[in-house]
Amino acid sequence: MIVQEGPGARLAKLRRRLEEEGIGCLLVTDILNVQYLSGFTGSAGQVVVTPERTLFLADSRYHLRAEQETSGCEVVRVEGPKKPFQAVAEALLGLGLTEVYFEPTLSYGTYAELASELPGVALKQGKDLVGELRMVKDAGEIERLRAAAALTDACFDFVLGLLRPGITEWEVAAEIECFFRRNGSARESFETIVASGPLAASPHASATEKPIAAGDLVLMDFGAIYRGYAADITRTVAVGHADDRQREAYAAVLEAQEAAIQAIRPGVRGRDVDQVARDVITARGFGEVCYAHGLGHSLGKHVHDGPALSRTSEVVLAPGMVITVEPGIYDPEWGGIRIEDDVLVTETGCELLTHSPKEFTVVAAG
Repeated sequence: MIVQEGPGARLAKLRRRLEEEGIGCLLVTDILNVQYLSGFTGSAGQVVVTPERTLFLADSRYHLRAEQETSGCEVVRVEGPKKPFQAVAEALLGLGLTEVYFEPTLSYGTYAELASELPGVALKQGKDLVGELRMVKDAGEIERLRAAAALTDACFDFVLGLLRPGITEWEVAAEIECFFRRNGSARESFETIVASGPLAASPHASATEKPIAAGDLVLMDFGAIYRGYAADITRTVAVGHADDRQREAYAAVLEAQEAAIQAIRPGVRGRDVDQVARDVITARGFGEVCYAHGLGHSLGKHVHDGPALSRTSEVVLAPGMVITVEPGIYDPEWGGIRIEDDVLVTETGCELLTHSPKEFTVVAAG
């Protein structure tokens, strides 16, 4: 059963993992991990976790906010002009530590700065333990992801009414982003992708000034952020008309996606789900233009919240994981097709969080 947890429960889980790894102190600097462990919503801060204590270091911009928002942490107010990590080093020295582990995302420059401030303290890179915890969502996180998905679905309904020959990719992307702002999203999950015609053959194309033309397939990949959690959806539609080859390709992608979703359940490896989708696309005669990217990624506080589904993924799916499923076909001659949904792994299988229509859609040209 998936239950709601707060920072205290997350810190307890982290401490159990630290004990298993033989780590006496972890310095957390990735801001998403900091937010996850503390409840803080600002953009800067560090957390120090030992078996007995959790320190949250806040600079002068965030003293009050940290004291109001954090839970289970001792807020250390960083005062005065100091080098960015000088205060962190002082806090670590104050704990009398001889060994400190840091996250894999720590930059070399920060590492060097800390090392110069911590003579006699061994600095060691640890695993992404907090990132591992973030892969499995609690009930509160799932509700935020549901809300982000619902807002993203509503945006797709809205944008279908805008598509017509002559409107530019830039204009469509701007309308998507404005829709999110008007309807409760602080920002989009990532740079909105709107790619039409041959430009859609690039899986991560950027919107351009290109006008959409009759006969184009239009690939749109976008998502809302709701209370710190990200949705991510892709739909591909035709404007005016589509030829038989494009329709066949679309049917292959849709069949591949549906087969992959049916394969999702606890205990299955990410690589095996990925292979299900590839096998369908190859069997339908599109193996040479089958997607080269992974089938999907984890969703959460970041749109790419961790690995999930790819040809090399060793991730074992577990209840509470939320992942994307997004196979595609990309042909430089006429463009690309991708269909993407957000999927919750449940105790017995999976549940779709996004519900935008997926049948092949041709938007009228006039």
